[in-house]
Formats: sequence, C-alpha cells, structure tokens
Amino acid sequence: MTDAGTGQALAWASVSLLQLPDSTVSAYVLTDVEGRFALPYPDEAARRLLVVQYVGYEDLFAAVAGLQPDTLYRFAMRPLQVALEEVTIAVQQPVRRRDDTLFYDIRRFIDSTEQTVGDVLAKLPGFEVSNQGDIKVMGKPVQRLLIEGEDIAGHDYQLITRTLSADVLESVEVWFNYGENPLLTQLFEGGEVAVNLNLKESHKQSLSGELEAAGGTGGFYDGRLHLVALYGRIKQIATVEASNIGRPASYYLWPGGERPDLVAPTALSMLPRRIVHFSEFFNETQLVDRTRFNHMTEASTMGTLRLGGTWRLRFGGALPRERFRQYTTNEWWYAPDDPLNRTDSIERRVDMHAGRAWLWLNGMAGSKTSIKAGIEHARNNENNEAELQAGESRLTRPAWTHTMALASLTHRWEGPRASVLSAEYLEVAQERTLRFTTEVPVFESLLGLGWRQLRQEDALRSQSWRVAKHYLYKTDKGVWMAGLAWTDRNDRWQLARSALSDTT
Repeated sequence: MTDAGTGQALAWASVSLLQLPDSTVSAYVLTDVEGRFALPYPDEAARRLLVVQYVGYEDLFAAVAGLQPDTLYRFAMRPLQVALEEVTIAVQQPVRRRDDTLFYDIRRFIDSTEQTVGDVLAKLPGFEVSNQGDIKVMGKPVQRLLIEGEDIAGHDYQLITRTLSADVLESVEVWFNYGENPLLTQLFEGGEVAVNLNLKESHKQSLSGELEAAGGTGGFYDGRLHLVALYGRIKQIATVEASNIGRPASYYLWPGGERPDLVAPTALSMLPRRIVHFSEFFNETQLVDRTRFNHMTEASTMGTLRLGGTWRLRFGGALPRERFRQYTTNEWWYAPDDPLNRTDSIERRVDMHAGRAWLWLNGMAGSKTSIKAGIEHARNNENNEAELQAGESRLTRPAWTHTMALASLTHRWEGPRASVLSAEYLEVAQERTLRFTTEVPVFESLLGLGWRQLRQEDALRSQSWRVAKHYLYKTDKGVWMAGLAWTDRNDRWQLARSALSDTT
C-alpha cells in the first residue's frame, strides 16, 4: 500500500474484507511499517469487497472476485482533496490510529461466544494471547493491562486476562508509549506498551471470577479462586489458593525478587569439619522436593481507589505459607579410613510464612507537577528442622523484615526539560536462631571441651536514607541527565548469644 504520488509506503492503514450486501467485516488487518498486509482468500469471493482506509486519503475499494489467491498486488491511494459525494458505501473503521494510540471497536470482531477478556483480545487484529494470559500487540509484549485508565495489577495482569468477563467491555485501546509518570512520558519516548479496557456504562460495577478445585485419593487437593471486582471508584483483584500437590508458594516477596543475606559471622566456624560441612551443605544445595508432602496456602489482593481528579491510591497485600517434608540420604566422605566418614539419613521439616503490604499515592499537582509517595513492608519467617540421625538434630529459625518509604516530585519545565526530586528510606532487619543437639558429646580441640548442644542467635539491622535531585534535558542526540544525591547508611549486627550446653 503506497501513496499514488510519491510511492511512499503507508503504514498502519486499515484493510477490511466486507461481506456483501450488509458490509459485515469478515476479516481485518493493519498494514505494517512497509505498507504490506496479507489476508486469507475467502470462499465466496464474489460476495466480498476489499476496503482500504487511511487518514487523509480517499478510501480504496477493490472487488475480491477480480483478485487471485497467493498473488502479490500493489495498491496506490490518492490523497484526499474533495469529498466524494457519489460514493454510497460508508465504512466505519473498526481500528483507528491517532499518534501512538490504536482504538478498537470490538463489536466488529466478536460474535458473543467470548467468555473472558482474553477471548475478546485474541480476536482483535494484531493481538496474540497466550494460555497463561500474556498479551502481544503487533509482536510487542504488553507490559500493563489497564481498566478505565487505571493500573490495578502492574506487570502481573494475566489474572485479569483470564478472569474478567467479556460482557463488561465496550472498546479497547493500545497505548504504545505508556508510563506511570505522565510528565516524563510526554517528554521522552520509549515507554511501555499498555492495553486499556473501556467498560460499558451498565457494567462499571460488576464481579467476575474463576474457580478451580480438584481432589484425589490419599488426601490430595488443589484449588484456587480468582476474583476481579469493579465498584466504580474501587477496582480490585483477589486470589485465594490452597494445594498439597507440590505447587510452590510465592514467599520470596522482596522487591526485585531477592531477599538479603545475613552477613554476621556464626559460631559454626568453631565446629568440627563434619558439622561445618553439614551447614554448608544446607546453605548451598537446593533440597526442596515439592512433589510430595507439600502444603501451600496463599491469599493476596491488589487494587486502586480513585480519589478525585488525577489522584489514585494503589494498595495490595499477600499472605503466603508453605509447609513441606523431605527425606534424603547423604554420604560424608573426607579421606580413606577417616573416622568422620559416614552416611546419614536426613528428615527435614520446613514451615515458612510471609506477608507483604503496600500503599502508594500518586497524582498531579497542577499541569506541570506530579507527586508519588508510598510505603511497603514485607516479612518472612521460617522454621527449619532437620534430623541427621538418631539423637542428632538441627533447628534454624531465620526471619527477615523489610520496610521501604519513597516520595518523589517531578516538574516539567518549559521546553524539553524536567527535574525529579526524590527521597527514600530503607530498613532491613534479620534475626536467626541456630540450635544443634547431639547425644554423643562433640569434642572441640581448641577449647578442650565436650558438649551436647550449641545455641546461637544472630541479628542484623540495616538502615539507609537517600535524597536525590535529577535534571533531564532532551536534545536531538539523546537525553542528558545530571544529578546530585546524598546517602547515609547504618549497619549493625550482633552475636546476641552463643552457648554450649552439657559441657565436660
């Protein structure tokens, strides 16, 4: 598809295949960046009409009966100069493009057999929807799925795709330059791809859900409930899951997907080689076998509250728990005829429970200033008990807490300039209790003692503050950024208590 005068390719032109005589859209596609498109050849070609539409150009009509399958054709469109009153076929574009946004009239593509939002999106031209609920548009991954312009789930939107009822949809928009901070998005390109769902007026208060449940012999069960609730100003999703068939719980709730490590020294460095090796074995080897003996429960929610104007309050929380048992056999070998060589049968019992909650406020203070502030808290507690052999056991109780508070102010200056002022507070606290018990006294050569039990408690607390000011300036060669920052950090660890019991 090209310009009749210049020969320039026309990207994103709307190509419709109409069924006569009622002009029903039987197929639809957009031209790519090189003006190319492809459509399946219809069975009843004599009753099909090809219509190409592009803003600023005359509509192009071609009878499909005069076209051959598997053949490359070149079409040229003429710029629009006068209104063509003699044309009686009026076609409303089912897909329109304005700047970096695509507008879909979904009524031209659905047939009332769709059950979920994912079913509707899968029928729109240029869309791909996976079984897990991930979306692609024009081959580009969609990072966010919005409802009435509100980001409920962030990057974890798959639940909305699979759960929200298709009946609530009025239209769909694709934003190719979306950003959480509208001032920076307007100034700098390269934002995320987002899909916005516009709701019918009669369905702006609705409840959609998905329930799966299964059971089996031996007491096995697996079930989950997903809900999407729309209450006008409040939009919320919630999940409840329970299983004992080996599905892992999402107890790693730390931002960035990582939890901090306890760096305090341990009394294990004073123990005999076998016990030190045992500690390293459990610290560095993945032992979790979730195929049996695993019990997992989790409840979570997230949503938004529209306060008025551009101000939004985002909230969420999660409470996962996981319990499992594991049986392993390990061989400890140091040297030929070494008295420490042996084979242990280990039973390991783990109980982990965690929690996370967050609250974020963002909005516009005038036309050139945006504000974002929030707080997030997470915790993770674990009870890890292992039986090495008869009369020998180890108990570890690690615990982590994480608290973060953040506030930022963005101002858009005249011209391609902006500044961001931010303040951040982060606190990480960890505690760990270790207890090692044995029936046979362990002799420590350095201390000359024999003991039956070791108990140690470690603690670590880290606090950091950061205040920064950044200036951004856009030029033809790119974006320049300069900034100043002040940071302070305070780390404290302590070996609160270490004791040897039943010493001789």
